Amino acid sequence: MARDFQDFINEVSVRASIVRIASDYTRLKKRGSRYIGLCPFHEEKTPSFTISPEKNLYHCFGCGAGGNIFGLVMAIENVGFQESVRIVAQKSGIPIPAFTESERKERGIEQKLYELNETAASWFFQNLARNEGAYAYLRDRGVEEDTVKKYRLGYAPDTWDSLLKHLKGQNADEEILKKSGLFATGKTNELYDMFRGRIIFPIQDHDGRIIGFGGRTLKDDTVKYLNSPETAVFHKSRNIFGLYMAHKQIRENNCAILVEGYFDQLMMWQAGFKNTIAPLGTSFNKQGAGVLKRYASDCIIAFDSDEAGINAGLRALAPLLSNGFRVRFLRLTEAKDPDEFIRKNGASAMAEAIGEAAEMFDHLVAYFRKDMEKKDPRETVKALDGILDHLQNIADPAEKEMYLRKLADKFNLSEEVIIKKARRPSYPARELEKTQKQIKKDIPLDEKKLIRIIMDSPSSHMDDIKELMQLNAVSNTSAAVLKIIVEAAETESSLIPSLITDRLNEELKRFFSVIMIEDATYKESPENELCECVKSIKKRYLTKLREEQKQKLKEAENGDPEAKVEEILKKIQDLACQIEKLS
Repeated sequence: MARDFQDFINEVSVRASIVRIASDYTRLKKRGSRYIGLCPFHEEKTPSFTISPEKNLYHCFGCGAGGNIFGLVMAIENVGFQESVRIVAQKSGIPIPAFTESERKERGIEQKLYELNETAASWFFQNLARNEGAYAYLRDRGVEEDTVKKYRLGYAPDTWDSLLKHLKGQNADEEILKKSGLFATGKTNELYDMFRGRIIFPIQDHDGRIIGFGGRTLKDDTVKYLNSPETAVFHKSRNIFGLYMAHKQIRENNCAILVEGYFDQLMMWQAGFKNTIAPLGTSFNKQGAGVLKRYASDCIIAFDSDEAGINAGLRALAPLLSNGFRVRFLRLTEAKDPDEFIRKNGASAMAEAIGEAAEMFDHLVAYFRKDMEKKDPRETVKALDGILDHLQNIADPAEKEMYLRKLADKFNLSEEVIIKKARRPSYPARELEKTQKQIKKDIPLDEKKLIRIIMDSPSSHMDDIKELMQLNAVSNTSAAVLKIIVEAAETESSLIPSLITDRLNEELKRFFSVIMIEDATYKESPENELCECVKSIKKRYLTKLREEQKQKLKEAENGDPEAKVEEILKKIQDLACQIEKLS
């Protein structure tokens, strides 16, 4: 192992292959003693990017870019020199020494988390083989045994501490268990299993290491899918589900198929479309697109066919266009998602649908013009604005201008008018206004107020906050922000908004910023208002549960045994009492 960083640089320079590293960014072909490929720094049709393996250097005869293995990574990844050395070492399988005490500690935690995740994945996998119900669920969805093994799918028993007991039996460190994201914390700070009664999807990084898990419930659970929270090794924005399995085919095809969910990715891969991937969490962002750009320049968006899926696909378009992707959209007319389409129609029909995928521009025009009244100028302007908002994200100015001219022709308007509209600076402002309106509409006022009060006046009510989260009494958006705040409160001396923002993804940053940017006014003390917020949220949660039980009562009275009716009535009465106490 290298004695200091300079020794380490020398070691990596000697051991790392520039051909191996450059292959992550462009497809290379051997020509004599050298390798050539399309330049990753500029658009070209004839390869001019040349690599000399003997000298570990590259040069592009088209744009003049050139340098060594570290310069290549610095330019493409947009990182500094030291980080480029670490990236090259990691890609080359060269152990990275810890040069400071904090680095040694951090590296030790990461290694233990990888080992713990591997142990947990093996345990989940073994449980699946023992649980006929879980295995039958996968068979019913068309998942083949070979796919189960390749993806190492598993099952988390519907118990509170089975995984915890297993890992403790393996002498797992208590602190690592807390940092793993596999467990939640109860009122008395005791750990319990995060994943219960769920099919488990292990999530791998680009090196195949298990960094987190996704779980699909097999119960009547309001949260259908559950993902590991962010940890020292798991960052949703930097990782893509299925990329480890798909990256070779993506590079070979120079195209990725982006689907919305775990089962979509899995079933597409099983059907032979092995260049399929899926985002982790609610949206595909710029970081994810940057990672994908290392392997391909084309992407087909194949999200769900309902309105929510169409909108999610349009959101994924922005980061792809800003990273220079050529984008097409898959149209699924006979199924809600790729999973269902393949099971209904087979792989050959999917191949045909992929071949007919709509170009990005055609998809945008068709979508935004579908409700447009031809004779109403206001509707025309609305459709134009919608299309322009997306074309604004195209990275190449020449390509953007060509699309603007095409748009002018499509709407029978002058190019001057379209280009002038495209230069309007109001897009970010409109997006912020749209976000604010959406937050006001979707997130209850008491939840937003709760977040603001906690940030302004951290108090001793963190246990109440944890209880609300464990009950799933707050919206998913609020829960994600509150989780970060609670974690920060346990480790930081004060809650600084910028520190919280650093830990949030782009979508949550917008939500949090809108809350924090508004002036806070309190009728009573923040402490009292926080208590009122907690009561209000609990009351809404209990009222929802009561309504669900009332619905079950109606169903039970139409045929279920009398004992079932009495049981439901008792639950309704208990919930009514709890609601009364909060009033």
